[in-house]
Amino acid sequence: MNSIKIKNFIITENQRPMFVAEISGNHNQKLSNALKLIKRAKEAGADAVKFQYYNENDMSLNYKKKEFKIKDKKSPWRGKYLFDLYKKSSTPKKWFKKLFSYSKKIGILSFTSVFNHQDIIELEKLGNPAYKISSFEINHLPLIDRASKTGKPIIISTGIASNKNIVDAINICKKNKNNKIILLKCTSEYPAKLENSNLNSIPFYKKKYKCMVGLSDHTKGITASIVAAQKGACMIEKHLKLRTDKKSVDSSFSIDPTGLSQMIKICNQIKLVGGKKIFKDSKSVLNSKKFSRSIYTSKKIYKGEFANETNIKVIRSNKGVEPKYYFNLIGKKFRVSLSAAKPLKRKYLILK
Repeated sequence: MNSIKIKNFIITENQRPMFVAEISGNHNQKLSNALKLIKRAKEAGADAVKFQYYNENDMSLNYKKKEFKIKDKKSPWRGKYLFDLYKKSSTPKKWFKKLFSYSKKIGILSFTSVFNHQDIIELEKLGNPAYKISSFEINHLPLIDRASKTGKPIIISTGIASNKNIVDAINICKKNKNNKIILLKCTSEYPAKLENSNLNSIPFYKKKYKCMVGLSDHTKGITASIVAAQKGACMIEKHLKLRTDKKSVDSSFSIDPTGLSQMIKICNQIKLVGGKKIFKDSKSVLNSKKFSRSIYTSKKIYKGEFANETNIKVIRSNKGVEPKYYFNLIGKKFRVSLSAAKPLKRKYLILK
């Protein structure tokens, strides 16, 4: 697909990425913080903010069983039970009408991840313009089926996905005649290590799956996002936190508004620097070409003299004959007299 439209934003392969500020649970259960994050995202230059539409009951069970406990020593959530973590990080569903309304008011897109196919009915009423499928939901085919039937763009993270998972998800969308599919390269570590980013997957996924491909970035800092832009990512999703936030659930792999603004600026510059795959000069470059070299007379020349290395010279100004003819002209007789500093023309010499 050559382009995908989310509300008024058109995503294409030939423009800069769509920048999505992921709010997730960085509002710390305060609506005022969520509204501030939307505003800060807009001010930083983001095209959209994204939320996650769930509550703890959609995600886990309230039992203290070992399979529900996070044991990874490197996880920022080590020792927490899934139910408790999702309760803390969830965005209350009753907020969404206000979040979407405020986003529209200040001129930034808003959409959400979805985790329960039954929630799609309510999200359609709210006017949600696109559906994000998280890495851990990629095998939830009933969810993908229901979301793709809306005809809205489907954005699928691939962090834990096998090739079969990706193919199955794409096929369900296409079965429902929905080709508005964006795959997001994602490393499902929190925070993710740069060396595990594998961003060469972006052009590989484009070719293999015939889809647009972007990045869901869980690394610290902005390096991975910048490289993803250089690799041709059509969308870059990055977690956003307030500048003073050090305690929210995703703060360890989120950036503040200043970092987001810097990331967006550099990514946009990368697109400008990349240019086009053709030799086509800008007006300023064309203007500068007048200072490229050509052949001039370096002294006064009389009719009948022969061109030599003392009376013709290759200099910077492009009004004369191209330098590639220099040695061909040496030894040729002048048919006219010429003043010094005259741009040389082939017609001034007897060439045969």
